[in-house]
This record gives sequence, structure tokens and C-alpha cells, in this order.
Amino acid sequence: MPLIVGGVSSFYMEQTQMTQQQLDRLVAKATGEDVRAIRSRGFSIVDPKVICFDPEPDQRSPQWVDWDQLDRERLEQADARR
Repeated sequence: MPLIVGGVSSFYMEQTQMTQQQLDRLVAKATGEDVRAIRSRGFSIVDPKVICFDPEPDQRSPQWVDWDQLDRERLEQADARR
């Protein structure tokens, strides 16, 4: 019996190649989505040995706020106006 890891059979993980159709079907099965919906989202097969693979890297700065720093800056600006 094949091992299931994250909804993906180890049979497919041990193969050296997986077709795009196999990937789409496995993702659809794991998520419960229609295969056409998965295909439209553009999942792709990558080599797990490639550590920094990202076909569309996010060049934006991190999307977080340091509220303490923001408060300090606002207080400094308010003090400078007085």
C-alpha cells in the first residue's frame, strides 16, 4: 500500500517524472476542486533539489506593520509640529 503524504501518493513521488495531467489530477483530488479549476491556476512541476525556485518572485517588501515603531514615528511627528 503506498504511503500518502499530504494527499499525494508516494508512488508518484518516487517516479522520476510526473505528467502535468497527473499533477493536476492529484491536486484536484487533494483539494476537492475540479481538474479544470486546478489547470487554470497553473500548478507546475519543479525539481525539489532547486531550493530557490519561484517562477514569479514577490519583489514587494514584507507586508507587516511594527505598531510600536509606527506609534513612535507618529509621536515624533506630533512633537515636531508643536
